Amino acid sequence: LGYRVAWAEADAMKEGADKQAARLAALKILSGIIERDPRFRDLVYDQLAAQIPDNANLTGLMPMQQLAVAYAKSTGQKGDTPESRKSLQAAVNAAVAVLANKSASASEQLEATFLAGVCNALLNQLSDAAKYNIAFAETAPTDPRAKALIELAVQQIGELRRIAGGNGISPELRDLQNRA
Repeated sequence: LGYRVAWAEADAMKEGADKQAARLAALKILSGIIERDPRFRDLVYDQLAAQIPDNANLTGLMPMQQLAVAYAKSTGQKGDTPESRKSLQAAVNAAVAVLANKSASASEQLEATFLAGVCNALLNQLSDAAKYNIAFAETAPTDPRAKALIELAVQQIGELRRIAGGNGISPELRDLQNRA
């Protein structure tokens, strides 16, 4: 309720720095909910994503809104149909937009890294998936998801090595292997 009141007050303001600051303060309320109890993550992102048009320009959104788009586009996707792959790629794009957003907090960047890894894995983009999964685990080694992501990255690296066969592995893949 606090978020909705704060967002409504921000919407009533004239365009400018004050309105942007008020919107950020409203989103901070939602961020606080997620930090206090991660079980509300999906609910918060679902409600936030419902307010964002499908054709919204990702660079014009705030980091938490970009994350909401990434969550919404990735939820329930398996990458097994062209539509699912398109949705997962949109999720990756939104997650990468968070990582490029200078105003993104450390927790927003961490969540974007998680989503980029999982979505790339579903798209069978194994090198990118391993890169993001390892980056997540390095940044948040005590996060309950970190161990599973490292195990997944090791499997992804193994599959990339198998695909490379006798041609050896690239320096980038060797670096990922060493970091995992």
